[in-house]
Amino acid sequence: MNVPGGEGVGRDATPAGGARCSVAVTDRQTRLPIDPDAIVSLVRFALHAEAARGAVEVVFVDDLAIAELHLRFMDIPGPTDVITFPLDDDSPLGSSETTSPGDAPLLGEIVVSTDTACRQAPDYGMDPLDEAHLYVVHGVLHLLGYDDRTDSDADRMATRQREIFESWRGRG
Repeated sequence: MNVPGGEGVGRDATPAGGARCSVAVTDRQTRLPIDPDAIVSLVRFALHAEAARGAVEVVFVDDLAIAELHLRFMDIPGPTDVITFPLDDDSPLGSSETTSPGDAPLLGEIVVSTDTACRQAPDYGMDPLDEAHLYVVHGVLHLLGYDDRTDSDADRMATRQREIFESWRGRG
């Protein structure tokens, strides 16, 4: 799935233990200054925290773009914070597909609305960029099979995303 426009930056890495990670970052918005290297670091950190590997694309968009995707793929009108497009066994590519020989399995794509992050951050006492970073972790967890449809699952997922985000932020 490609969201039109914008520039992409890709990074590959083989973290400790030999698990291969590939992260592509595309910034198609103007609201927040996105540091692609920070996003790559965050995705790798989240994957490592979950003992996972894979190829992930993270796309930053505005509310208009995410609202179009929200309606088109989920039949829900209006913007949302993050949408994930996992490439699982039901996907045309399947979970064992790779981007090229020797690369990590494709996990999927994460689309983040920076407009929503800016709008919601004050409600949680967060910096808008940190809120967007939380959305990235949330998306990674969805790609790894976490669900937030029930209150208990949502609580479990929120706790785990906060743990990963806080650990990543305090790593330096």
